[in-house]
Amino acid sequence: MKIFITLAILLATTVASAGILIEPQLGYILSNKYSGTIGLTSPSFTGTTTANYKSTGPDYGARLGYEVLGFMSGLNYVHSSGKSKNSDGTTDDLKSTNIGVFVGYKAPILFRAWLAYNFSSKTTIKTNDIKGNSTEIGLGFTGLPFLSINAIYRMYKYTELTNAGVTYTASNYTPKEIELAISVPFNLF
Repeated sequence: MKIFITLAILLATTVASAGILIEPQLGYILSNKYSGTIGLTSPSFTGTTTANYKSTGPDYGARLGYEVLGFMSGLNYVHSSGKSKNSDGTTDDLKSTNIGVFVGYKAPILFRAWLAYNFSSKTTIKTNDIKGNSTEIGLGFTGLPFLSINAIYRMYKYTELTNAGVTYTASNYTPKEIELAISVPFNLF
């Protein structure tokens, strides 16, 4: 009987603090930059190119998952658009999309943290389509009602670059990004 009561209490506690997490997010990329040499390989070409750019711009996205006892996990989506400023002073439009999974923890008061692996990271700059993956680390302040103010650090690893219909395998192409965002985490049920 004691075991049954203990299990019932644990189950009730888990159900009471568990639910579906829906979290829309609106942010601004403060800095996305890369400066270095990119190795390129295709069936008919092996060589390098240099890139030196910085970009900023707005983004939006959402997390959809499940939260239980403060632990959360699920799917992650972020889309951004902005301007890329090149080392020669020219500016190009930039669009980027990240799709992946996340795990995290929401502390009982004031803070939450998560780690995301975006298995699909795609960026378009001018005539270049760039693909790879990214990892992000996020920290949110939850001291305001209904809102989380988030600082996000995202590390890209691009492995494929397509320019003018030719696809290259890319190496050493690892931009870093800093973002400030506001999200509204809803926990249903």
